[in-house]
Amino acid sequence: MITSGMQAGMVVQAWLLFDITGDPLALGLLGFVRGIPGVASSLAGGVLADKFDRRRVMMAGTIGNAVVFSALATMALTGEIQVWHILGSGFLVGGLQAFEGPARQAIFPHLVSRQHLTNAVSLISAMNPAVRIFAPIVTGLLIDSVGVGYDGAASALFVVSALYLGGTAIMLLVHMPKIERALGSGLQTMVEGARFLKTHRTLGFVLLMAFVHGVGMSYTTMLPVFAVAFDSESSGSALGFLFAAGGVGGTLGALIGGVLGGRVRHAVLMVGGGVTFGLALATFSFIPLFGVVLLVLLLASLGNNIFQVTGQTALQSRVPDSYRGRVMGFWSMQFIVFVPLGALGLGVVAGAYGTPAALAISGSFVGLFAIFGGGLHPGVRSLGHAGSAEQDEAR
Repeated sequence: MITSGMQAGMVVQAWLLFDITGDPLALGLLGFVRGIPGVASSLAGGVLADKFDRRRVMMAGTIGNAVVFSALATMALTGEIQVWHILGSGFLVGGLQAFEGPARQAIFPHLVSRQHLTNAVSLISAMNPAVRIFAPIVTGLLIDSVGVGYDGAASALFVVSALYLGGTAIMLLVHMPKIERALGSGLQTMVEGARFLKTHRTLGFVLLMAFVHGVGMSYTTMLPVFAVAFDSESSGSALGFLFAAGGVGGTLGALIGGVLGGRVRHAVLMVGGGVTFGLALATFSFIPLFGVVLLVLLLASLGNNIFQVTGQTALQSRVPDSYRGRVMGFWSMQFIVFVPLGALGLGVVAGAYGTPAALAISGSFVGLFAIFGGGLHPGVRSLGHAGSAEQDEAR
């Protein structure tokens, strides 16, 4: 339910902002403001996830998101909504999601045995894109069909708030096993997490690859531009289908990554997924046919999620429990920090040279880094199916 709320909230915020401004740069700015509180919030959330009850950390973040989206829905319903309201809500939601993200990433390895970790990562990774198949379509239909003006958008935002509250209620039913907690002050534990990654440099480079993918994933902020171009009268529905295409591909990618994760070397899957993601991203914006665009977006998300499943499995299977929250705090930065930074860059380039050129540059960067970064890094190339961080050489 929480994932559904996240996806639907992103769609409504982007649609509202582009409907008011008609400016791709504004979409990039929305992505950027989501990331402004990201570094501090994700690192602090990682420390709290290692020191306190991860379930309670998650619940604090989800309740905060429900309040923010309810307030935005009220402003849309009254017709008083302005650009700064949307940007402000993006800032708050970005900070809250960054705060609870490390706890969400670190909680599930304690609910499954290590031998089933790859399958668990695959299922968790499939959940987010699977929700993208339906949540954006339903959200788009609400935007286009309910009431007049921004009534549909307001209805969708109230649904988003309800989904967050429902997810919070479900978390009350989760019982966590006893977990070894990190000792020391917050700053000290944060520094220890950075030292761990400095010592285990291969895992650090996996995180760097994830940050590059985060820049690539910012393409979703530009989807309202294509939705209006293909169907200006029902742009909400068109936007929903563009997001849904990525959802189908992401679900398939997560399942493929889970199946192959125990048979194919992690290095092959991460590099192959990055190349597929980059190539599809660089080409889809030049395609004039809506159906073909949906297919290429499917392939882009498929490649990205193969990397996501494999990269997260490589980390989760090699990181000690006492460091897990902090390491996953760094992992979450690809979504919380680098997606917003990429969105701002896309908005600037799109405003100057057009959206297709901006996405071509972004996709090329992702694909080339996968080949010449991950493909040539000796530590990444040595990653097999499983292991522990202590077994990796500190290259």
